[in-house]
Amino acid sequence: MRLVVVLVSALGVVVSSSWSSLVVAATPDADSSLTITCNAHDGTFQLERGAASGGSPPDTVTTIVDWGALIARGPVRGSDVWHRGVSANRAVSCGPFSITITGDYFSPNPLGEMGSYEFPTVTVRRGTADVLNKVSFEDCEMDAALFTPCPGIRWARHIDVRQAKDGSTDVQFRARYGDEHGIERDYVKTLSVGAEGDEGPTFADDVAREAYSSDYTQYCSTVARNERELESCLSMQLVFAEEDLNATYKKVMGSLGKAQQAPLREEERKWIRDREANCRQRAKDMETCVDGCGVSGLMHVTCMTSWAKARARTLQTKWLP
Repeated sequence: MRLVVVLVSALGVVVSSSWSSLVVAATPDADSSLTITCNAHDGTFQLERGAASGGSPPDTVTTIVDWGALIARGPVRGSDVWHRGVSANRAVSCGPFSITITGDYFSPNPLGEMGSYEFPTVTVRRGTADVLNKVSFEDCEMDAALFTPCPGIRWARHIDVRQAKDGSTDVQFRARYGDEHGIERDYVKTLSVGAEGDEGPTFADDVAREAYSSDYTQYCSTVARNERELESCLSMQLVFAEEDLNATYKKVMGSLGKAQQAPLREEERKWIRDREANCRQRAKDMETCVDGCGVSGLMHVTCMTSWAKARARTLQTKWLP
């Protein structure tokens, strides 16, 4: 059995005071499609940029979402230039999974920097747990700052999602990206997201680990949907930084004789005091930025992470042969 459902845009439009005659795009091209192939019985589905090609496996439902039509477009007030506006959402269900698709872009001005880029963004939830959080279906470019970090689990062309027997969810990302030399390369990554309610890995953990590894300071702020997610992402990076620092410190101490261990131990104690004093002061300064700005805690966490990463590098260069 093969059932094909084509979703067309019958969407409500959000009107902003800075917009006039806001409309939803009509007649999008073929590249503005996202194909979802669902087997609800097995708890599996595939997401793929573009329209479905060829036949679908038995017992699947193929849904083609016109994500380009989700992006509102209209002239800016007082100008004949058309800009992009707020995107509507399209929700699709597949077994235990709920899939939300939105249209996204880098610049509201199609003629502005990177204004040619439009792409669908997908969030998948299983119950109350995130399986995917704002994954963009686009080829990324390593030399373009707005694509940082690239490649990674924020960008994909094809994603397979499968409900595992232990209750977790297996996710495989497949992507194509341009490296720093402009050479096109393929990227494949598989991760397992813990079942709802357990203490296994989560998609947020993988995002935080990738953020920490990338050294891209704005990673968390670009992927978090709210302050709670931002705090969680930044806090996980501090955990990773402390783990790496502790491992480096133990490695250095193990390589030194007793005579050298004593000055290193004293240096480490002084560094701990200095870090705490510095980060506490930076957080305090942030409290006065705007009344009730509520970011001093995030500043403290970010500062502690930065110090820990720098300290690990210092230990390696100063103390290891």
